[in-house]
Amino acid sequence: MKKLINTVIVALALTGVTVSCQKQSVSEQQTDSQITVDRERIVNCTCEAGVVEIPYSVTGASAGLCPRAVPDVDWLIQEESTEEGIILFSLTENRSPEDRTGRITLSLSGAKPVKLTVIQAADSDYKVNPALSFTLNVSEVSYSSADIEITPSDNNSYYYYGVVEASLRDSFATEEAFLEANTEAIEETARKYAEKYGREYSLEPYLNKGYVKTTLSSLKSETAYVLTVFDMSLSGEYSGRLFQAYFTTGRIPASSAEFNISIDESAYTLTVSPTSAETGTYAVEILSKADWQRYSSPKKCAESFLDYISSSGNNVSAYLHSGEFATRYYSPSSQGPSMTSGDYVAYAFATDGVRVQSGVSYTFFHFEEPQSNLP
Repeated sequence: MKKLINTVIVALALTGVTVSCQKQSVSEQQTDSQITVDRERIVNCTCEAGVVEIPYSVTGASAGLCPRAVPDVDWLIQEESTEEGIILFSLTENRSPEDRTGRITLSLSGAKPVKLTVIQAADSDYKVNPALSFTLNVSEVSYSSADIEITPSDNNSYYYYGVVEASLRDSFATEEAFLEANTEAIEETARKYAEKYGREYSLEPYLNKGYVKTTLSSLKSETAYVLTVFDMSLSGEYSGRLFQAYFTTGRIPASSAEFNISIDESAYTLTVSPTSAETGTYAVEILSKADWQRYSSPKKCAESFLDYISSSGNNVSAYLHSGEFATRYYSPSSQGPSMTSGDYVAYAFATDGVRVQSGVSYTFFHFEEPQSNLP
């Protein structure tokens, strides 16, 4: 009886082997074609948007047919190819700090599938650069302006800079809290802008790369400020390192007593008279308060005006006056450019048309354009 059981087991085992071999033989008979890809099976791409070309050939019973190509990620998109034997895939820009991987499978009835792996590199602009450092310099500080210079250790990394009153900066207990508040504000501003104008969200317009030198204007006089700089990638990430430079603006230079300047706002009239009979020729100009504050001092503004009239090709003497001088600074019937509502500065200084020969006298006033002339 024992022998019989062993015989049955051996018979079943042999039957199983026979069936298994028959199945393998059928599978081999179904593979009557072959897909060949004439390129590396691992495709490395940069972070930029681009195209992946897959040159292929099909031999066997399905020769001449095009394989079906299916990606497993949505950033690989098949495109129509005008060239026989080429399958095209476009890939979108990789706006992330990580490499990403996708696979494309080529399949055809009667052929074994062929797989390709596409590896797209991360975008360094979206990566944090913890080694990024900055050299800051603040110079030419006046009562309303200052020159700033920012030199990063790496010109290929994004960063943010801003200038705030020192009292605001010091109101944060830690640098971490200050950085968190700033980055949230930047991202919120970028979102609102994108929503308002129907544009793609991006932090790029609010960040900088490389060396920066600029003049800050419209600062408050006798006020402590701080230039703050920190790294920030396009993904909104940052290392947490804050670089700072404190500075304090000076006093507004006193108006010179060498000229009396009066404004009749109802008659739109400016009157200037020297306080000394020995004063020679002088120049008079009206400037918006915003433009006035861009200069480091009233004298710098006066020198800029002289440069302008000397380079304009006009007769310089036409800009010079002596004794008392009065003029209308606004005429509703004038065909030329007119003033618009806002704050202005009227200033005067002695000059021979080439050099500033006295202190600069000035006065601030407000102009409101008449309602009848508004649209």
